[in-house]
Amino acid sequence: MMQMMPRTAIHPLKIVAALGVAFLVWGLVLAYASSPAWAAEITVNTTADELNADGDCSLREAIAAANTDAAVDACAKGSGADTINVPSGTYPLSSQLTYGSYRSEYAVRNHS
Repeated sequence: MMQMMPRTAIHPLKIVAALGVAFLVWGLVLAYASSPAWAAEITVNTTADELNADGDCSLREAIAAANTDAAVDACAKGSGADTINVPSGTYPLSSQLTYGSYRSEYAVRNHS
């Protein structure tokens, strides 16, 4: 006659521990996924209105870097909600600046 193996029960504390670990891992994944991107600080170093590759960072180039999250000319690569530092001076604009996007908010502050 064949001998039957006894069925081993899983201890309730092991189940609770496994569920606790699963919830902890899930919480860490959610926290990491919802963490904000680090913003970049982009500094304008010329008053010229330009969008080219001549080794400086104009206001137009800084806005393009912030909007595209990519380096433009000598402007730092944007990342998230960026800050553009604009030194005091006169910035003559040859055409309209487009600085908005569906995911951005802009605040203009006087740092003089």
